Amino acid sequence: MRLFVDSIKQYNELLQSLSQVCDKTLELASFCSGPDIFPNFTKMLKEIENKFKGKQILLLSVSEYLRLSIRHELRQDRAQIPALWQRQQNASSKTRIIIPMLYCQELWDRVMPEMDERQLDYAWTLESIPQANAAVRLEVYSQDFINVLPNDKAVQGMREWLFNWNDHLGRVDGKHKVITSLWKHAENITSAIETLVISNVFEYITSALKDGNILKKEWGTDEEWLSLIPSIIPGVCISKVIENILNVRTFDPLALLAQWSMMTGPQRWLVWLWYRINSRDDYYSYAIKQNSSYLDVEKMLSYSIFDVVSKHPEWIEQRTKAMSALKIAETGAEYFKRVDSLPLMETRLSLLTCATHSEKTHAIKTISEWLRKDADIKAVSACVTDKFPLLSQYLTTSSDAYSSELRDYYSWYRKHKVMNILPNNSVDKVQTVSLDSFSSRYSVLKQIENLDATVLWVDAMGAEWLPLLMRCIIKYCTIGTVITQKVVQSILPTETCYNKQWENMDIEYAKLDKLDNLAHKGMPDDKDYFSCIAHQLNEIENVAKTAATLLEEYNYVAITADHGTSRIAALAFHNLLGISAPSGSQVRSHGRYCEINRPFKLNDIIPGTLSVTINDCNFIVFGTHEHYVQSGNAAGKNDADHAHVGEVHGGATPEEVLVPVIILKRKTPIQKLVASILKHTVYRDKGAATVEIEFNKPVAKLSVIASGINGVCSPSKGGTLWSLLFEEIETQSYVLQLEADGKILDEQQSFSVKAKGIIRNDDMFGGL
Repeated sequence: MRLFVDSIKQYNELLQSLSQVCDKTLELASFCSGPDIFPNFTKMLKEIENKFKGKQILLLSVSEYLRLSIRHELRQDRAQIPALWQRQQNASSKTRIIIPMLYCQELWDRVMPEMDERQLDYAWTLESIPQANAAVRLEVYSQDFINVLPNDKAVQGMREWLFNWNDHLGRVDGKHKVITSLWKHAENITSAIETLVISNVFEYITSALKDGNILKKEWGTDEEWLSLIPSIIPGVCISKVIENILNVRTFDPLALLAQWSMMTGPQRWLVWLWYRINSRDDYYSYAIKQNSSYLDVEKMLSYSIFDVVSKHPEWIEQRTKAMSALKIAETGAEYFKRVDSLPLMETRLSLLTCATHSEKTHAIKTISEWLRKDADIKAVSACVTDKFPLLSQYLTTSSDAYSSELRDYYSWYRKHKVMNILPNNSVDKVQTVSLDSFSSRYSVLKQIENLDATVLWVDAMGAEWLPLLMRCIIKYCTIGTVITQKVVQSILPTETCYNKQWENMDIEYAKLDKLDNLAHKGMPDDKDYFSCIAHQLNEIENVAKTAATLLEEYNYVAITADHGTSRIAALAFHNLLGISAPSGSQVRSHGRYCEINRPFKLNDIIPGTLSVTINDCNFIVFGTHEHYVQSGNAAGKNDADHAHVGEVHGGATPEEVLVPVIILKRKTPIQKLVASILKHTVYRDKGAATVEIEFNKPVAKLSVIASGINGVCSPSKGGTLWSLLFEEIETQSYVLQLEADGKILDEQQSFSVKAKGIIRNDDMFGGL
């Protein structure tokens, strides 16, 4: 018997009544052999025949089965409903199968268009009770949606739906979702329970969104479109959906690009998709729209500027901000080749962020080329003030320690060093600076020789670096103040071996050699000259940082150098004819000086040279950029495309012989650790003695040795008072060696150990 009902309320009331009069209630879902398989009607009928013969059976969910399998049931070779309805049994059989069906009359008639007269009495249609039934919509999704629809809103598989469909009908929104691999057997139905089959993800999205028609399927893969579904809100614009997924109130490209490295592929695709459907008149929109995929976004943001820079020069700044947000800096030859193809030097520099060593190197190379075209050095420097301040300051900053002549000379020298050319007026320029007015290095350093001080010796740091070094000191040495800043003379010849003043001074020192190594050899795997300058600039900054570290330990820090170096002299080695050295001399340092193991002769000293005698050794040193004839390779190739590292020293040009001395003093002096023995005489007890020592500030860790005997140290009073126990110690005098918090104390402390006993002439014993 089948009963058709067209009211949810009436259907539920009917079930309640039938369940009370029927002998057994069977759920059609029980006969699904898997989660997403149609129920087996043959198996069900056999079970009824074997277990419930002569009983009245209430069979549930047939209407929902039919709703999801209408195409299956319309095929005679697969249909199961006809076999159930046309099942023959003996007239005497009392077995009855009662099938209540909700909103299913039309579907049933399609499957069973003709009715046997003998069955008319078993087909009932209950008259509907007039009521306002809520609209019910059943959405049947293909298995493509299985990982994107929330589990709490979508039923997974045929069996679960048949078991629970009646409970789902009570939902307020009236929308029900079932995901099944059997979706092809359902069809779109317009009735009281509307059935909508959704198998194409992209079509579903476009139909659900307010502006879905603007989307193109080729803009995303099936997986990418699928990822949108959980966030789709029917009637909402796609831009709003994307912004919701990215968790942004407004679409800020820089904020999103700053998160690019942490974004997943689908998130990056959403940013790319947003620009596909939104047009903005800016570089971000232009560049991203050049991509066929989000995989190319970074490259397009980097390279697209070359196509529009002449039309939109204002986009250069946007491109720079995008690169900064992405934390991407160009290092490839392809990019630098594109930069060099641009006609304007200002534009070339504007397209270098100088965030990497490669870009800094290319910026220096570009500036070198620009200066060779007689560009104003201040205008050139202004182009890199913000992004390469070390270079900008090196080119233009002067020092109060310079005389007007020296200021002019070093400005000239630094410019030609970056230009990498040998100027025609080098001899005349050198002669504008008189070395006689400069003090010796030691005369300045000796003022801190007896203080809590150290000297930082920087090999090959000529006075050309003084202005830049001072800028870096102001930035990094904030706990100190500069009390001395002078340009002084090093010792001729300007080789390290003649300038090891640290060996003759009673003062601690540290030494940095990288600047000298760079000047001579560059980096181990990089001999490019412009790259060397970039490294030199960084090393000057490192000198300031090292000085700041030393200020943590000393009240005074002096910074100086053994000598300077000269790029112009290195270029002259290849571009000027050398001068023959005096007979019997040995030429040194690429011809910058010679050593004569005999007294000077009148014709040994030629114009532009100076004579020096050290430890009975005679030297003739060039005060110009000329050189004695000598084989070698001071600077290698010398052109803008093949500039090779190389600077020389040994001579007496200002860049070689003049070095800086900077003395820093801590703003807040370091309290030097002082130890005091409370009693210098202690008594031995059972072979051991205890010495108490007090410090002027707390000590966390202490170790002591007294003439080879290690003491056991115990602190008190917060680490200012320590008890030192020496076991198996003899009666004699000892000198303590103290190491407090990892530092050995210079001041020696002594104590004596005596044995306890009766002392003669003690008043207590009557002066025995």
